Amino acid sequence: MMRLQVGIDPAQNSCVARVVDDQGSVVGKRITFRSDRAGVARLMQRVEALGPGLPCHYFVEASS
Repeated sequence: MMRLQVGIDPAQNSCVARVVDDQGSVVGKRITFRSDRAGVARLMQRVEALGPGLPCHYFVEASS
């Protein structure tokens, strides 16, 4: 079963995410979202729309 991988680049006010499939192909466009509860909920809705019912793994870039 295919999975979606979501890479997140966090920031204080606005974050960016990219979605790729198991083969590393980009799925959809870059997703920009606010770094609050509503923004994360919107991100999850947009990812679900890209692959309804597919498992999704979220990865957050470690920033220092």
